[in-house]
Amino acid sequence: MSNVVERIAFVEGRVEEQGRTMDGLREAVASLEGRIVSLENRMDQRFLGVDTRLDRISQQLFALIIGVAVAAAGGVLGIVTALVR
Repeated sequence: MSNVVERIAFVEGRVEEQGRTMDGLREAVASLEGRIVSLENRMDQRFLGVDTRLDRISQQLFALIIGVAVAAAGGVLGIVTALVR
């Protein structure tokens, strides 16, 4: 009979140990989830910053291209005007 009691006590100890292990895993997963959400938020902010900078650069480049085109057109008109006179 004492052998059965010892076995039951051993199994109970193992079940408690497994329960503590599962609690630790739950806490680790919850912590990891929080870190992932934080990382996602930081990445979203970083990409928003990159998008903003690319939009600004694109606008500046477009303005430069228009300026060059206008200058070139003005130069061509100046040459044509000089030739016509």
